[in-house]
Amino acid sequence: MRGESIGSLASLLGLESLGIEYLGGYPNNFLDLGPIVVAHGHTVSGKSPGTANNILQKIDKSHLVGHIHRPEFAVKTVSMSGVDKEIFVMTSGCLCRVDYVVPEHARGSVWQQGIVVLETSGEMVTPYQIPIKHGQAIFGGQVFVSSFDISELNAAGYDSGY
Repeated sequence: MRGESIGSLASLLGLESLGIEYLGGYPNNFLDLGPIVVAHGHTVSGKSPGTANNILQKIDKSHLVGHIHRPEFAVKTVSMSGVDKEIFVMTSGCLCRVDYVVPEHARGSVWQQGIVVLETSGEMVTPYQIPIKHGQAIFGGQVFVSSFDISELNAAGYDSGY
């Protein structure tokens, strides 16, 4: 991430100062974390959890994807080398606006904001889907409230639409 321009996404979000490594190459890059693959994804199905189910039929390792902008979860048991193993696909929801300002967000589409937290221990992965409603989320008994100020983004030269 070093050498990022001041207007880059990684710089604007201050990712380096947070200890977060930015993975470029959107939308085709992915991160293989051993027992799970994290990717933007490209599969879409109109009915939930159709996207997660479609991806699940093509993989042999758990996946976390975000392409569809809504949360979904699907799980199956597969036999690998004589050992049964559960794998899952979870979609995270999105962090963008869901009030139809984003150009690709058409009326009638069902985008929801949310994030996923993954806990891992060796090959075991436990995913937690965390919905965000009206800028608030609950995780681990704690309420998190957004403090995002759109004027900071506008001051950096990005046209937020308002």
